[in-house]
Amino acid sequence: MRRRALIALSLLAALVLLDAQPPGARTVTLAPQIDVFQTSSAAYTLTKMPATNSMMVFLNGVLMLQGTDYTLAGNVVAFVGQSTATPRPAGGPPRVIQVMYWVLQPS
Repeated sequence: MRRRALIALSLLAALVLLDAQPPGARTVTLAPQIDVFQTSSAAYTLTKMPATNSMMVFLNGVLMLQGTDYTLAGNVVAFVGQSTATPRPAGGPPRVIQVMYWVLQPS
C-alpha cells in the first residue's frame, strides 16, 4: 500500500515541477484523461497515448501496480495474472477497470 501511495505522490510532484519551469522554456499542457472499461478482455486500448509514468489503473477500485499487475505497451494495457479476460460469473459483481492518466498537449 505504501508503494501505491508513493506512485500517487510522484504524479503530484511531477505536476509541481512542470509548473515551476523558467520563463521561455518549452511548455506543454497536461490534460487529464479517464477511460473506463466494463468488458472482459486480456488487453484494453486507451483512447489516447498516456504521458510517461502518469497512469493509475484500478481494478474494481483497487490500485494496480505497473509491471506487477499490468503492463503498458503504447496505449494498450494488459493485465498480468488477473482474470480480466474471463466473463464474470452470472450474478457476480461487475468488473470495472478505470484508467486515469495525463495526456501531453503542446501549448
